[in-house]
Amino acid sequence: MPMPQSPNRHPWDDAADEVTTWLNDESKYYAEALLAGHSAPFGAEGSASISERDKLEYYKRQVFNTNGLGAINYDSPNESGREALIKRLGIPGYTQVIAAVLAEKNKLIQIAAPPDYNSVDTEEMGGSY
Repeated sequence: MPMPQSPNRHPWDDAADEVTTWLNDESKYYAEALLAGHSAPFGAEGSASISERDKLEYYKRQVFNTNGLGAINYDSPNESGREALIKRLGIPGYTQVIAAVLAEKNKLIQIAAPPDYNSVDTEEMGGSY
């Protein structure tokens, strides 16, 4: 899109505008060709449609391996996934991801913890057990 002509514009300004437009168009063209219709996980364009829950599920699978049924196995670290996260996000981003995943893991452990039967009042239940 050419810039509107101004009496103060130098003739080279038009050439600079054309080169700028060409560079922007070419870089977009080649970036789209390399992606081949795919998008980076949680990229700028698609991140608005991806929920925090979806991001957490993705990162859980990057941090921990899954069992044969596809469930997260919190006892089995995914070493290659963790290395890829460090390369992609750097240490600060990796630390943030680990904190979110472990917080989710701790929530699940708290939910799954059995009740403390030592605190049950046996007198209310009709005697001692």
